[in-house]
Amino acid sequence: MCCKRFCKFWKDNVCDPCWNDGWILDLIKCVFGILILLSLGRWIPRIVKIIFKKPSAPYHSVDLYITLWVIFLSLILFVFNDYTYTHKCIFLGLIAYRLFEILQSWISQFVLGGVPEPWNPRNIYRSLVLVFIGYLEIIISYALLALILKNHFEGISSWQEALYYSIRNATTIGSSDVTPISCIGYTVFGTQIMFVLLFLTAVVNSIISYRGRR
Repeated sequence: MCCKRFCKFWKDNVCDPCWNDGWILDLIKCVFGILILLSLGRWIPRIVKIIFKKPSAPYHSVDLYITLWVIFLSLILFVFNDYTYTHKCIFLGLIAYRLFEILQSWISQFVLGGVPEPWNPRNIYRSLVLVFIGYLEIIISYALLALILKNHFEGISSWQEALYYSIRNATTIGSSDVTPISCIGYTVFGTQIMFVLLFLTAVVNSIISYRGRR
């Protein structure tokens, strides 16, 4: 039974390339269709729907999943300040996984037009709220990355400075008060700018354009 459900999930999420418009777009869609299988945010709503058999259950599970991530990331940043080497490794892994989930979700929905099916939200205003919450997660996540990896930045010694640095990157694309001083620091800075540009040019624009078409 589990094998059949997995096969159905695979079939529903990995697109069937048509190759009519070249191969690059279809290839990228197939890659992100496979990446969906690594996202708990996609598995949980389907499992909840099977268990509770209510149309609204998957949406409530997504809201709960996102809320728990926001609370978890906020607690690590604002409360948990004693980062041992083990804690750093665990937190870096969890943050990287959550950022991966947000990235594959945004690209699948707003850049590739929906993988495997066209993006057609049930409630456009709910989608808008969720992407802004996702953007908040990105700000908190990169504040955490800057704090945990503060040895790779000049100007960060507390969570307040790390949060200010992340907010500046998210709003003005850069901060003059904090400077990366290593490849790791520049990687953190560069990937956050990538999320900022993706949010501004694709995510919000797609939702606003969709509202205009309705």
